Amino acid sequence: MRIIQYGVGYLGQLAIKMMVRKGFEVVAAIGRQHFLGVDIGEFVQPGERLGVRVTNDADSVLAETKADAVCHATVTPLEEVYREIKPCIEAGLNVVSVSEELCYPWPIHPDLAREMDENARLHGVTVLGAGMSPGWEHDLLPLTVASACSRIDRIKIMRVSDWSQISRSRGDLRFGRKPADFAAGVKAGKIPLHSGFPEGLHMVASALGWKLEQIVDRWEPRIAKSLRKGPLYTINPGETCGFTHIAMGLIDSEAKLTFGLTGVANPVPEEDGEVGTLIEIAGEPCITVKETGSDVPTGTVARAVNCIPAVVAARPGLLSVLDLPATPPLPDKTG
Repeated sequence: MRIIQYGVGYLGQLAIKMMVRKGFEVVAAIGRQHFLGVDIGEFVQPGERLGVRVTNDADSVLAETKADAVCHATVTPLEEVYREIKPCIEAGLNVVSVSEELCYPWPIHPDLAREMDENARLHGVTVLGAGMSPGWEHDLLPLTVASACSRIDRIKIMRVSDWSQISRSRGDLRFGRKPADFAAGVKAGKIPLHSGFPEGLHMVASALGWKLEQIVDRWEPRIAKSLRKGPLYTINPGETCGFTHIAMGLIDSEAKLTFGLTGVANPVPEEDGEVGTLIEIAGEPCITVKETGSDVPTGTVARAVNCIPAVVAARPGLLSVLDLPATPPLPDKTG
């Protein structure tokens, strides 16, 4: 399968490495100025050459490159995502993106979702948003667990994630800040929290036949109590080491769905809790599932890459992960 990689930041490089390992042929790479001319083999292993160099000329790539799909890993906002993938769709290419807002855009962006779906069907291609959250951890995984219940009253998913590997080159301002500066940055839109909870809440609600009346968001910074040293960040006591973001989907003023994420750098279990996910389903029966060990960047990229064959084979249009069959991990190539 021939793939164009769109975006060669941290996730894009990880996607290239994973696709090469699994036998995909990465035939082109579209990236920004910083990586222009770099052979993508460098992302697989330093010194390796695959004969494909990063370019920022998306128009030429789409006009001149024969491929089966585009693996997209650049931005989150749906409007910006569509500006980038619209030419891909119109070039007859299937698209899998890790954008959180693309995972289930219909309730939040109905007009844009309709346009994307119509455009994809017109050109006979499939578009999918797939990652860890949304796309698995806060939606597909709990829905799979909930399939063992005869009645669902409430679902709560809380996760603690290690964000230590987020590069300073991405301009991340969530770590090592004074709490007041952090709060001001969030209010001004300069410091992002987690994206995708509204989309994930609506995805789960739709699958359960529920109609959410309101989504309530709340967040708070995480303040380090002890010195935290890591490969990218040193955080002093009293500085921000991350944040906790909680979103609740309400029906009749009751929180029927609760999604939470604590994203921290250099986590300290005594302060932050154990890295992993806790799923609590209240119903008949009540089920609690604890998941540990997953790595967010690796999981995000693995979800997208493992979905590529299913997307290429799927019906045209804008789909969600609920529309696809189960996607087990693709085997590594042999030899």
